[in-house]
Amino acid sequence: MLSEMGQQEVKKDKFTYSAAITACEKSGHWELALVLFCEMTDRKIRKDEVTFNTTISACEKGGQWQLALSLLDEMSKSKVWKDTVTYNASISACEKSGQWQLALALLDAMDCAKLMRNTITYSAGISACEKGGKWELAIGLLREMAENRISKDTIVFNASISACEKGAQWQRSLELLAEMRRSKVEADTISYSAVVSACAASAQWQTSLDLLREMTRHRVRQNTVTFSAAISACEKARQWQRAVQLFHCIPGTGLAHSRVSYNAVLDAIHELPLGTDVFQSALQCNIYPGLLGESPHLDLHDLSPGAAHLAVRWWMSEVLPRLAQSRQLPDRLEIITGWGKSRKVIAARAKLASRFDAVRTGGKGTMRRTKISKHASSGADDKQMQASLKRLGCNAIPGIEEVNMFLENGGVIHFSAPKVQAAVAANTFVISGQAETKRLEELLPGIINQLGPDNLMNLKRIAEGFAATQGASAKDDADIPDIGENFEDVSKA
Repeated sequence: MLSEMGQQEVKKDKFTYSAAITACEKSGHWELALVLFCEMTDRKIRKDEVTFNTTISACEKGGQWQLALSLLDEMSKSKVWKDTVTYNASISACEKSGQWQLALALLDAMDCAKLMRNTITYSAGISACEKGGKWELAIGLLREMAENRISKDTIVFNASISACEKGAQWQRSLELLAEMRRSKVEADTISYSAVVSACAASAQWQTSLDLLREMTRHRVRQNTVTFSAAISACEKARQWQRAVQLFHCIPGTGLAHSRVSYNAVLDAIHELPLGTDVFQSALQCNIYPGLLGESPHLDLHDLSPGAAHLAVRWWMSEVLPRLAQSRQLPDRLEIITGWGKSRKVIAARAKLASRFDAVRTGGKGTMRRTKISKHASSGADDKQMQASLKRLGCNAIPGIEEVNMFLENGGVIHFSAPKVQAAVAANTFVISGQAETKRLEELLPGIINQLGPDNLMNLKRIAEGFAATQGASAKDDADIPDIGENFEDVSKA
């Protein structure tokens, strides 16, 4: 439509662009939203808070938290008013990308701007704490909602329960579930699944079974994840019979077995003869597609410890003998275990090590170096800098393990356990600590999730270098009927 307006020489104003950006935001096309936003700048069309908010929301839905914060900074430079909607979208963008420290910093910035937080604000903040494993901060935000008399919905409670689950706080999870009932907030499948998972981590198998029965009474849909968490609770409490009974209950409720349910039950019975039968059933049902075919390489990445134990036993007793009989058994066998690092990255590091083994610094035969040390007092400068940061409203961001600054030449300025201060409203970030310049290859693969588009060429260069030296990843749950109070009867049926 915008193209037709241009062809017919119809003037496009900010309302036209705002409507188009909103359409892109609702359809999940954040790239198009940014193109239209930049086109407004090129045409010198003034952008208001609605335009900025919609574009930030589009970036949030696309997981582009850096772009969202850049737009937030541009609002400050353009002197455009930032409201609660602006901050909500920005906090959600940081939350979805696991940037919980920045999400909390934005919450503080709202207080500095004297903006009122609402349910959406707290929901995003609590979800950010949940993703960061900070259950204490999540509970603190939930209590703050009560103090400010802000209504709490199912999403807020679910995020808080999930945070407690990750922190192995099963009692607090139960307390939050009880608070949902008192507040007349509907608990859904996610609510119960998170509580059951929290109980599983502490081997509270009786409580897990009670929660399954409660879901049936309240007609809350159960899914494979809920059952698998209860099975894990039985496994950790060495109640393997109960685990097997729950496993056999799953088809009776209209659900299909999945890799999660097989992994859970095999952890409970891998040392029993029954474990072999269940594992063979998993193979027949194509639960572990990576094990199909007879190969001298065994990849255990999708398997739990119990399932992996049985897979190795099956591989050595059935697959390898057949390969040996057909004379297809190579001199080298390979077992890839756990959720470890990529084989390609490990191979890349090995090649880097071999390439630089001959490089030597210091020792006999090398040039002697003279080090000149200068000692100067920086106390006054540090106090002056801290006073300036205080005026900007900089707050310390806790829990930062490392900071990496990527250089154009492919190098990285690496800070380990630095002190980080931020004033989001002033677009100011301060990093203090011991810094060292490293090559990008030295930090791989730990910083892959930190790399942006600017670093793709460096990665491509590294990959091409390695290639030259060698010579050249759930089905929808159906409605579930009520299951009985006695799991044994259901399993017999």
